[in-house]
Amino acid sequence: MRLQLPPPPAEARPMPFPWIGALAPVLAAALLFALTRSPLSLAFAALGPLMAVAALVDGRRGSRRTRRVETLRRADELSRLSVDIAERHDAVRRRLATTAPSARELIAADAPSTAATPGGPLLVRLGLGTVPSGLDLEPQTLSDRPIAESAARVTHAPVIVDARGGIGVVGERFLASVFARTVEVQLAAQGQAIDEASVSIASSLAALPARCGVVVEVCGPREARIIRGPGHEIGDSFEPEMLGAPEAASRRRTLQGTVPAHAELRGLLDARAAGVGDLSVAFAVAADGPLTIDLLADGPHALVGGTTGSGKSELLIAWMLALASAAPPERLELLLFDFKGGASFDRVTRLPHVRGLVTDLDGHGVDRAAASLGAEMRRREDTLRARRARSIDECDDLSRLVIVVDEFAALLGGRSDLHDVFADVAARGRSLGMHLILCTQRPTGVMRDSLLANCGLRISLRVVSAADSSAVIGIDAAARIPRSAPGRCFVTLHGDPPVEAQVASGDELILATIVDDLVASGRRGSARTPGFLPPLPARIPLRDAVRAAGDGATGVVLGRLDLPAEGRQPVALWDPARDGALVIAGAPGSGRSEAARTIARGLGAAVLRGGDATAVERFWDGLHDGEQPLVVDDLEAILDALSDDHMAALADMIPSALRARGRRVAVTVASPVAGAVRPMLAAFGSRLELRAASRDDHVLAGGGARDFDPDAPAGSGRWHGASIQVAIDDTHDLRVDGRGGPGDEGEPDEVGFRAGTLTCVVSVLPGRRVAQLATRQNLRVFDVRGAGAQSLADLDADTAHVVVGDPDGWQNAVHLWTALADADVVYDGCTVSQYRLVSRRRTVPPPLADLEGRVWLSRPEQPARRAMVDWTQDTIAGVTT
Repeated sequence: MRLQLPPPPAEARPMPFPWIGALAPVLAAALLFALTRSPLSLAFAALGPLMAVAALVDGRRGSRRTRRVETLRRADELSRLSVDIAERHDAVRRRLATTAPSARELIAADAPSTAATPGGPLLVRLGLGTVPSGLDLEPQTLSDRPIAESAARVTHAPVIVDARGGIGVVGERFLASVFARTVEVQLAAQGQAIDEASVSIASSLAALPARCGVVVEVCGPREARIIRGPGHEIGDSFEPEMLGAPEAASRRRTLQGTVPAHAELRGLLDARAAGVGDLSVAFAVAADGPLTIDLLADGPHALVGGTTGSGKSELLIAWMLALASAAPPERLELLLFDFKGGASFDRVTRLPHVRGLVTDLDGHGVDRAAASLGAEMRRREDTLRARRARSIDECDDLSRLVIVVDEFAALLGGRSDLHDVFADVAARGRSLGMHLILCTQRPTGVMRDSLLANCGLRISLRVVSAADSSAVIGIDAAARIPRSAPGRCFVTLHGDPPVEAQVASGDELILATIVDDLVASGRRGSARTPGFLPPLPARIPLRDAVRAAGDGATGVVLGRLDLPAEGRQPVALWDPARDGALVIAGAPGSGRSEAARTIARGLGAAVLRGGDATAVERFWDGLHDGEQPLVVDDLEAILDALSDDHMAALADMIPSALRARGRRVAVTVASPVAGAVRPMLAAFGSRLELRAASRDDHVLAGGGARDFDPDAPAGSGRWHGASIQVAIDDTHDLRVDGRGGPGDEGEPDEVGFRAGTLTCVVSVLPGRRVAQLATRQNLRVFDVRGAGAQSLADLDADTAHVVVGDPDGWQNAVHLWTALADADVVYDGCTVSQYRLVSRRRTVPPPLADLEGRVWLSRPEQPARRAMVDWTQDTIAGVTT
């Protein structure tokens, strides 16, 4: 790196004597004297030299002042540059110290500092000396040379060399041996005490092996120099680190052996001894061979720490494969929590031991998994209590459940209730056969003491800080594991000194082969009870749900309930006698139409669609009919088609119509809190809540904000406070086209204008109706404004008589009111208010579909009912009403 020295102050140029300034006043005085002849004017000639001398003195003073300022400025910049150089030198010292810790630091930490990459450099520290800093300063003056030379060299810095190829040491035998011991400690700490990195000692350079890449001459206890070494100048002196025999003898086990840089998982699994416990497995290799870890004896729970890229997922995969190889699925189950994106456990999910996988993509899967764990604990407790057993060891038919969590901090997500669940498992898991393997990047501040106290087995891969390492294994050694050594870890059992190990691994093909073998040889017995309740499938055929309900089921099959807290998934039933009328609420695409189809199948009815042309008529009639079942899909569409008068009448009618608990009425709505639906839903005894359109709608409908799942599959919802998946009727033989439903007994009767009778027509289109009726044979048409009582007194027996008028015309035709009361009256296109105005009745006629020819027909002493008139036919219809 190149720094810039500040430029030196500019040299001051001598100021010349101002001759022009001195002569100008003299010339001026001479000219003045020539003009005035006054001797006094000659006095001005003396001002010239005086002003010139003053200007010369002032200019030189300003020049000296400017130079002093520039000199002070450069001194200040040099001071700041010196501080910057010192900081950069410190940074170089720290970097070198981190790159290659000293032998004493390695012994104090009792752990390796580096793991050399095969074929890469093998760095060791020789001592402290002067090394290049990488700073290049170009001197501006002779006085700058000491500064530039000082910046280019870092004093009292670690002197590091590459030991790959061997190090040769020459000098007095004792001093050379002490220095060589220091280098050997560093090599052993890195697990690289191999031939190509050996240390040779000789009394002279000629006696050393020719292959030594680095040669050091030890001149004394505090002085040594480099004879040969890439990156160092020949003759560079330094203060060697000298390690005495007692210090070297204090090395612990982790520095004595050589931990391999790689271990094959397949070989460890094949070499497992028979007869050991189901949870005693070897998936890592220490300095003295395979490291056996017994989750039951060493745990009963484990904590694994490691930052990104340290090999946590590979460790968990190796551990689970080892466990699956050690025990059949009848004796061991695995429940997996992957909160690192959902793909960490893809390689082992096919194992027959895996009872469930919960990821951070599952939405509400965490809640139901926690509830399932609670149910599993209660089930195991009940089993032990019933058998008067103290632990699972006395119950051969209970399997052990190992719960593996990758990234425990992300799973908690600030939710203390989940921490309580896992703390409960940790406290009582040993006797119940439930074991935790909790993995996290930063254990500090994440796990409570109540949970940590039960994690006797601790494993730490590389972590980012000494505090994280100490939180897991009690020492800071894991913070110094290099990035180039994934899978390198330290294992501590119940406070024993940490043991360095390398996690075994294998390529994708080997892992897939291991899984295939376990799948082929470890099929789960059908009589075993699973340790984890799987989520409900997104699609449940109705025929399967009906078959599961059995012949003795009371009510209509809706689907399956998910009760993880109870460890069961029973069939959901709707019993109208118990639950009352049913409303199904859900946004478009939530499965409400399929739910209506499922219910209609159970009731043996058809689905009435709100968008059908005659839906309003059939819905109205179905409410009045207390016997037939009524299933309506999209109630809002029906209510939107009703007038205000009919809505008011419906609001009064629904409570009485649904008062009977046995009414078999089910409707679907998009939102139970919006529009005209809301005041009517109180009459419904039960509600099936499917996915709402938004979280706000879900909360307004009475749901919890945390329960809202925008990605829930169609048919997923809540029934009586529990999760449900509605069964799907896929037989395709149920009528859902708007025909054959409640209140559908064919089209309304057609009005026939009978000969010898009088029919009154109240129409909002009187002119058009008169013109249409006038074309018919044997039909005499009167306009209400021109008809008189006398003209209607005598009716021709062979002719039908019709009086047509608008509502206001009939209201004003007082002389025809008697005829109106005694005749058939057709209300064409009238509103309920107009009907009441003309008929003088307070009852509300049934709603009409928005179809041509739909009318109300009112007869004396009879309530109004629906009828049809074909206004376009040319002949008189027969008497059909």
